[in-house]
Amino acid sequence: MRRGSAAPRGFTLIELVAVLAVVGLVAGLVAPKFASGIGTIGVRSASRQVAGLCRYGRDRAVSTRTVQRLAIDLDGGTMWLEESKGKTASPAPGEFERLKESFGRTVPLPRKVRVKAVASLGGTAEGGVAYVWFFPDMRQPTSAVYLEREDGGRVYTVEVAALTGRVRIYAVEHDPLAGLHAS
Repeated sequence: MRRGSAAPRGFTLIELVAVLAVVGLVAGLVAPKFASGIGTIGVRSASRQVAGLCRYGRDRAVSTRTVQRLAIDLDGGTMWLEESKGKTASPAPGEFERLKESFGRTVPLPRKVRVKAVASLGGTAEGGVAYVWFFPDMRQPTSAVYLEREDGGRVYTVEVAALTGRVRIYAVEHDPLAGLHAS
C-alpha cells in the first residue's frame, strides 16, 4: 500500500507565520484600549469613595447636629472625615477632630489617581488640604471634587449640590457653579 497522498499534512511555516502576524496585529490594537479602560476604573472607584464619604458626612451633620467636613490632602492623596467638637454653627478651624469610627480613618486614593482640585467654601484649592463642608441646617455650599488619572486621563467630578446636599458623579470635568458665573 502506498502512503503519502492521502495522509494529512501539517501546516507550513508560512501559514503559521501569517496566523501569528494576524494575532499580533489584533492584540496590538486591543491592548491600548484595554489598558486605558483599566486606568479609568481607578478614577471611577475613587469618585465613588469620595461620593460615599460626602453622603455620610452630610447625613451625619444632620443627625448629630454638628458641622462635618471631608478633609482631602491633595498632595498626599488621602482623605478622612472630621467633625466639630461642639454644636456651634461656625466652628473655628482648630475645633475639629477626626471621627473616631471607621470613617475617620485615612482613606488612600487608588494608585495612579489624584485629586486635581477641590472647589468649596473659600474658592478652589489645587494643593494642600482642602475641605468639603456639611452643616446641620443643610446650608450646604455647592462643592466639587475633581479626580483624574496621574497621566492626565479622564476627569471625574463629584458634586455636592447647595441646599439639598445631593451628591452626583460626572464622568467629565463639570463646573457646578457654571450657571452662577454667567452674567
